[in-house]
Parts: sequence; structure tokens; C-alpha cells
Amino acid sequence: MSIAYIGLGANLDAPKEQVKDAIELLAKHSQIQLLKCSKLYGSVAVGPGVQDDYCNAAVMIDTDLSAKDLLALLHQIEADAGRVRKIRWGARTLDLDLLIYDDVTSNLPELMLPHPRICERNFVVKPLLDLNDSLELNNGKPIKSVIETLGTDNLWELTDD
Repeated sequence: MSIAYIGLGANLDAPKEQVKDAIELLAKHSQIQLLKCSKLYGSVAVGPGVQDDYCNAAVMIDTDLSAKDLLALLHQIEADAGRVRKIRWGARTLDLDLLIYDDVTSNLPELMLPHPRICERNFVVKPLLDLNDSLELNNGKPIKSVIETLGTDNLWELTDD
């Protein structure tokens, strides 16, 4: 079994529901055990054009899927949610990123681990802190120090309303 961290985000078609539905699908998968789920966060969109705000979260799972098979599952869940990959960093119904998979490092174009932009995005780091505040990235950098550097501007906790 392997521990993996997955980032979730959406800003189209009821984003909170999209993220919650994806978490539920992951939790119900026979080869995945959902260990922990972060709070839901709102964030200002990063990308081209004017976009609605995002709903972001992260989950920590235990799985016997390989990293490649887990990534394929994430892409299938995105597709089933209506994700269309047209514009890089464009608006989307659902975005599932495999952030960390055990201590695996991969620089393959189709599988980059850990995710190359973790340290650039507070909307990824803050949910990861909810899951494991002692997490260290493979470069030895504590995730706590990353959020201190990034700050929490344009990021807020979402409530169930």
C-alpha cells in the first residue's frame, strides 16, 4: 500500500459539489482508503482570462494502485465530471492532481512527482497542511515553511451554506 496526496479544485458547474463528489468517488473506490480530507478553501483563479473563484481541497489516501494507475483514475474522474482540456490553467469543472505518491520522484512528462508546482500555490499547500502539518517535500522542505513563504492572500476557508 502507498500513501498519496491528491489536490482537488473546480470553478465551474457548482465547484463545491464537484469537489465533494470527487472525494466521495475516491472514498468508494475498492483500491483506495480515504485517510483524511482537508477543509474546503476558496481561492482566486490563477490562469488566463477572467474566471470564477475556485473551490480547493486535498485528500490523503492509502492505495494499492500504482502511481500511473492512480493518475489514470484521476483523469477518468475528471472526464466523467465533464473536464475538457483546452486551455492550460483555464476554467474547469474538476481538476485532480496527484501531488505526492510515497517518496516517488518522476520527471516523465505524463507523470511528474512530486507535483512540480506545489511550492508555488497556497491553495495546494494550505489543504496539505490540514492533512499533515509535519509533511516534508522530497527536497526536505517542510510544508509549514512553504505556506509561511507563500502566505494566504486570496485564499479563504469555505463554509457549508
